[in-house]
Parts: sequence; structure tokens; C-alpha cells
Amino acid sequence: MRNSLLHPPSDAVSPQQDVEVALLHDAYARLRQSLLMIVTVSCIFAGLLWPFFPTPLMTIWVIVILSVAGARYLLWKSFQRAQGQTLALARWRRLFWAGSAAAGAAWALGPTLMMPEAGSAEPMLFVGTLLSVCAVAISTQASQQAAMQVFIAAALAPPAIALLNTGGDVERVTATILIAGLVTLIVVGRRSGKEMRHLLEAQFRIQEILNTAMDAVIGMDVHGKITDWNFRAEAIFGRSKSEVLGLSFQDTIFPERIQEEKRQELARFLATRDDKILKQRVETTGMRRSGEEFPIELTITPLSTNNTWHFTAFIEDITERKRAEKELLETNQKLALQFDQAPLGVIEWDRDFRVVKWNPAAEKIFGFSAEQALGQHASFIVPEAERSNVDSVMNELLSGTGGGNSVNENVRRNGESIQCDWYNAPLRDATGEVVGAISLVDNITSRKLAEDEIRNLAFYDHLTGLPNRRLLIDRVRQAMASSGRSAKYCALLFLDLDNFKTLNDTLGHDIGDLLLQQVANRVSSCVRNGDTVARLGGDEFVVLLEELSEFMQEAVMQTETVGSKILAAFTQPYQLDNYEHLSTTSIGVTLFAHHDSSTDDLLKRADLAMYQAKAEGRNTLRFFDPEMQTAVMTRAAMEESFREALLNDQFELHYQAQVTAEGQISGAEVLLRWLHPGRGMVSPVEFIPFAEETGLILPLGRWVLETACAQLAQWAMRPEMAHLSVAVNVSSRQLKHPNFVDEVLGILDHSGANPHRLKMELTESLLVDDVEDAITKMTALKAKGVGFSLDDFGTGYSSLSYLKRLPLDQLKIDQGFVKHVLTDPNDMAIAKMIIVLADSLGLAVIAEGVETHEQRNFLADLGCLAYQGFLISRPLALDTFEEFVINSARREFER
Repeated sequence: MRNSLLHPPSDAVSPQQDVEVALLHDAYARLRQSLLMIVTVSCIFAGLLWPFFPTPLMTIWVIVILSVAGARYLLWKSFQRAQGQTLALARWRRLFWAGSAAAGAAWALGPTLMMPEAGSAEPMLFVGTLLSVCAVAISTQASQQAAMQVFIAAALAPPAIALLNTGGDVERVTATILIAGLVTLIVVGRRSGKEMRHLLEAQFRIQEILNTAMDAVIGMDVHGKITDWNFRAEAIFGRSKSEVLGLSFQDTIFPERIQEEKRQELARFLATRDDKILKQRVETTGMRRSGEEFPIELTITPLSTNNTWHFTAFIEDITERKRAEKELLETNQKLALQFDQAPLGVIEWDRDFRVVKWNPAAEKIFGFSAEQALGQHASFIVPEAERSNVDSVMNELLSGTGGGNSVNENVRRNGESIQCDWYNAPLRDATGEVVGAISLVDNITSRKLAEDEIRNLAFYDHLTGLPNRRLLIDRVRQAMASSGRSAKYCALLFLDLDNFKTLNDTLGHDIGDLLLQQVANRVSSCVRNGDTVARLGGDEFVVLLEELSEFMQEAVMQTETVGSKILAAFTQPYQLDNYEHLSTTSIGVTLFAHHDSSTDDLLKRADLAMYQAKAEGRNTLRFFDPEMQTAVMTRAAMEESFREALLNDQFELHYQAQVTAEGQISGAEVLLRWLHPGRGMVSPVEFIPFAEETGLILPLGRWVLETACAQLAQWAMRPEMAHLSVAVNVSSRQLKHPNFVDEVLGILDHSGANPHRLKMELTESLLVDDVEDAITKMTALKAKGVGFSLDDFGTGYSSLSYLKRLPLDQLKIDQGFVKHVLTDPNDMAIAKMIIVLADSLGLAVIAEGVETHEQRNFLADLGCLAYQGFLISRPLALDTFEEFVINSARREFER
């Protein structure tokens, strides 16, 4: 669309100027057709009227019309010759307007001069002819509204004035018709021009989306001619869009030797409609403008529109990837050449993970000669307990995804256990195919023993084997750094045994040491593998919990759960030689995130909280922050109330109607309400996040789905309600649950509801974490008839790369955009874009939060034909909603 002919010298070209350039090109493109029609009509009209008017007047009129037409033809020729030059857009627009004004005045000249000579019938003939010519001007000049209006005014105003000056009744009626036609044609022309402008703007927006794609995107018609060519294609192939439009796709991007093969593939698809011929991402060879050949990945997607096939090619330049694969191959080849001289053990494996090569260093490490090792499976040097892991390591290496460093336990020929440092990598041939694997091995048994001894002395408590203060502080610092990256909370629990000094004084330190060892074992059994239990000294222990929730209240609950488990473990008696002893502990807790405190400060906080626990009677747990303690109790009360609500049917569904552009109620979105017996109506804003954090959203979501499906089954038996669909919001925890698909299908089967009447609403942010898992589950439900709507579209992470793959039926425009769609240009633009995008992807679109007729009308003009909001109805209880449907909201909606 961007043409240097019409651009100013500046390099910056705005999207708006692109539209103006395209509109002017359209106007000049239609000019020749317009001139041909005008010359033909003028000749016919002159022939019909020649006998009724003076010959000189008719001659002058025809000459003027033909002269103006000739001048405008020369202007068209000049525009065509000027292609490639840099001229101002405004100048070409003014020339076009001047030609239109002259043409209109030329047509007005004859009727104006000859009106006094006209009889009773000729004025109407004049009027009909002029109106026809102006109607033609609308179709040929609508892209230049000002020029179109000038033409119509210049052609119709002078004859109208001439008719009024004659003073006759018939002439005044004729003049009135002419003036009414002038106004009508201008209005119609303006509307046609606006529609043309809006269409071009939408096309440019779609083109901008394509131009931001990381792959080259190339469009072609059924004959293989290029119809579109994005910026990435220009960068990859070195050809501009203007150069390639209309050229053969195969001849443009492929080397000559494979062009015919690609043409045959397209022909086979058109003959058989077999999707397997296309729709595959294949590696092939491309050719740049310079003639350089390079590797590409190509996918061609067919699309049939109005029984006409179009194709879109997605192309990725994989030159760098191929170069990296080649370098890796060369590296492997160098390793093979140095095989026998390597100071480390070097082992080459085939695809069955059997030994192909075994160097002298490997013989020394494992005690097997090369002759003994060749052909042996990798498990022959692996302890029996670890052999089950060999297959998984082998599969990862052969797939090209495994490898890297690891320290493993191995066995020598004499059965001796050794520690080895391994480096594994897949081995590829010249084509990049994995043909085996190669391993570098070093026996580090002696070094490991020395390191472990030093580590134990430096970092572990000699009595309990737990980490000591030094190792604990190091792990707390690591936890701080990790928390800074993940934004998740960590916790320190400071434990002090109650009345431990009395035990030491009465039974002796040996018995006290036995108690400390058993306490260490019990506390360790109460935490996860990734958590840390340390002994600071005496009877003081510290537990470090990592990777808790990113929400403070939920992290508090998780910490309290671990603390309660530890306190419960202390209720069992300890057997200390011949003594049975009961011991309790007091626990102080502090939470931390990021780098908000030093390690010493954290230990002091936990210590202070522990003394608070002792002061309040021992054998209990206290948080350093009083607000956290309050939050624990509040959270526990909230959870108890929530569970009671589930058991006692305190939740209910309200229904908000969704309507079509004609005002027909097509369905409803179900919205959850909690009628608490003591607090009254609890806002979903308060209890839905709580349910998400605690996992209670799973039973709650199941209840919502069961209730909605049961209602669908009931409505199916009522003719006035049977057409309704129900939209149910799905939470992230529900979608991520491994049994989500089976649960939904089970509920549908049990309720007898029609799956085609159920629509699930997902948010953009919900899909970002694991798009592939979401697509798999959505596709499974889609196959059974369940529909999907992408809620709050435009407020989250919108990516065409996954949006085009999701099995969606509908996009929902967020109410935040709808609220200001009439006043905020940004919201207006976003709403337009969503509607255009939905249409291009074949998706329906619905707007939520529609509160006024003006909003509804504006959205309807854009092409949004479904609505939801207070204009139609607030969320209603079931009985009220059914009454609303029966009575219908059509009249209120259309008022």
C-alpha cells in the first residue's frame, strides 16, 4: 500500500497516511472507467437531444464535456507515468478534485444554457441524466469524498437554479427533485466513502499484525500467485512486496531444481483435497534474491472462501539452527579422533545403548577390557538398584533432549562401588540424526570421600547429623535469593524443647543426647524433602520451609500446618534406654520473602516468637507478627464457614441474560452468590480468591457445573427455555486438574444436559502457564460439543501464536473497554480490533457490560451482534430469570 509516488520526503509514514494513499490510488484507478462511461453517456444524450435544441449550443456542450474528459484522461496518464517518483500527496489530491469540479461544471453547462429552450419533457430528461451521472460519480469517486461532493454540487446546483428562475410550477417541482437528489447523493456518497475508509483501516490493522509475525507469512491464490508478503518475508528473501505481488510463489522462493516438485504438491492438493499434502511443517530449501540457497521450515495452510482456494505459507529461516547442528557434529567428530588419547574414560554407545567404543582410560576406571565391554548394555556398570533409570537416560539422549553433567554410583568388574563424574551428549551423523551417544567419565571416588568428610565436619552437627548453624545460614541466604526470583514466601520455625535442662540434670547428658537424636528424626519426618531441619546447639532446632505460596495468608496456613504436625509428633512418648519420657516443644515462626531482612534478624524474630509461645503455656506455636496470628485464626474461621456453606447449600446461582442483535435471549452467564446466614450476601470478590488459594474452588466449581448442567437438562423439557445456553466460568485450578475433562463429561452424562448448550469461559491469563495442556483438554471437550469463550479478551496476554491454535468459539470484549468505547479512542480502537480479529479467525464475539443503547448501537455498527449487561438485565435469581425469559426483554432492548 505504501507508494513512494505519494509520500513526502520524510521516512516516517503513518498508518493514517497509508489509508489516504490507498484511497487516492483507488480514485485514480477508477478514473479511466468513469471517463469511458461519461463519454458514452454524453454522446448518447447529445444524439437524443440534438434535434430539439440549437446546434451551436449542443456542439459547445459536447465539446466542453469531451475536452474536460480528455484533460482528465491526460491527468490519469500523468499519474501512471509518475510511479516511482516522490511527489506530494496533497498535490495529486487537489488535481483530482479540480478535475472532478470541472467535469461537474461541464455536465451542468448544457442543461443550464438550454433550459430556456426546453419544452415540458426535456427538463425531466436533463434531471434523470444528471442524477444518473452523479450516481456513477458516487461509485467511482467515493474514495475521495470532497471530490465526489464537488462533482455532484457542480453538476446539479446550476441546473436547479436555472429551473427555479423559469418560474413555472413544473420547473419548480423539477428543481426540487434535483435539489433533493443532490442532498441524497451526497449523503449516500459520504456513507460509501466512510465504509471504504473503515474497510481499508481494518485491512491495514490486519496487515500490521501479519508484519509483526516472527515467521515469513506469504499469501497466494489458487494459481500459486503471490497475493501478500509481510515484512519478515522481505527480510528473509531480500525482495520487497511490490516486486513479488502477482509472481509465482514456487518460482520466487525456491531454487529451480525443486520448483516443479512444489507446483505438483499444490496441484495434488487441489485434485484430492488431502490435508496431509499440505498443513505440515517441513524442512526444504529457499532461495534469496541474490541466488543464495538456504534452509527453511515451511508450512502451507489452505483456506476455501466462496468456493475459491487461497493459501498461506509460514516460513522460518533455519540457517543458524543448521549451522549450530553442523558445529556440534564437527565437535563430536573431533572427540572421536582424540578418543584413544583422552585422559578421561570415553565411551561411545549405539542407539540400543550398547558399547561401540571403549578407550584405555575406561578400561582403567571399570576394570573391563575393550574386548569385554564391546556390545555390553550400559546396565553392566550400573548398580542393580539404579538400572531402572538407564532406559530413561537413554531415551532422553536418543531424542536429542538429554545430556549434561551428573555424578553417579557405578560398579567395577570386581563388584567394587565407585563414584563417577559423567558428561553425556547425543551423537549425530551428518544429517543431524541421533545415531547414539558419547560419554566422558572420571572416577572421583577418592575426591568425593574427602569432600564428604570435610563437608560433614564443617556443615553438619556431629550428634544428630543435621545441618549446623553455618549450613543453615547458607541455606537461608539461598532461600532469600530464590524467593526474590519466584516471589514465594519462606518460613523459619525456631524450636526449643520444654524443660530439657531438667532431663539433663536428673538422668544425665547421655540420656539427653538420645532424646536430641530422636527429636531430630521426628522433626525431619514432618517436613518435605526440600526443606531444612538444623540443630543450632543444645536443645534448639530450626526448620526452614521454602517454596511456600506467593500469597502471605496461604503461606501462613501452610506454615501452621507443618507446625501443628511437629507439635503432634511430640505427643508420643520417647523410649530412652530403660526410660519412657514425654517431651513437648515451643515453636516460634517468622515468614520472609525477597531480601527484606538479614539472617540474624530472621533468627531473632523466630526466637522472640518462640519465647512468646513459652510465655503462653509452652507446647504451642506463635508467629512473630501478631497480624499473622490473627490471620491464621481468621483464615481458619473463613475456611470452616466455607465448608459449612458447601454442606448446607448456602451457595446459589444467578443468571445474567445474553442477547442477540435482534433482542432475542440466547442464553445466560451463571454468576455465583453466597448467602451467609450471619453475614448476609458475601461478595464473590471476597470468597472466590480465598477458594482459589485454599483449593476449595475445586468442589465449589464442581457444584457450579453440576447445578448449571442440571438446569440445562430441566430447560430442555420446556419449549420456551430449550434454546438457552449456559456460560460457566472455569478457574485455573479446575483447568489444571488432571481429571478435569473426565469430570466435566461425567457431569454432562449424569445430568443429561446437551453439551452443545454448555459454554465454558476462560481468561487469557489462565492459558499462559501451560498452553499445550489447555489446548489438549479443550480439544477433548470440544469434540463432545462443549463450546469455549475467551473472557476479558484484550486485558491479558494476547498472542496470535496460541490464539489461532485454541479451539475457541467466541471472544468476549471486556466490560472495561465497553464502558468507555464511545469516549476513549483507545478503547474504541481495541473493540474494533477484537471484532476484526474474531471475524478473521471465524469466531463469534460478544460484549459484556453493555449499559446504554448508544454502546449497543456502536458495537452493532462494528459487527458485534451479541451483548450482555445492565441494558438487558442484571444477574437474576433462577425464578426471576425464567420469568424474564418468558416475558422477553425484546421491547426494552429495542426501545
